[in-house]
Amino acid sequence: MDESWVCTRLDECLLDEEEMATGPKAWLHLPDPFTSWEPAFV
Repeated sequence: MDESWVCTRLDECLLDEEEMATGPKAWLHLPDPFTSWEPAFV
């Protein structure tokens, strides 16, 4: 596991003050920094 990559991706998930103020409905439209969670063999 590439710990640096994982930490960077997790940090990208954190909301800043402006994003926090927009509320949960707006959060649904934020980009997902992770690739698909589905297994590659499916």
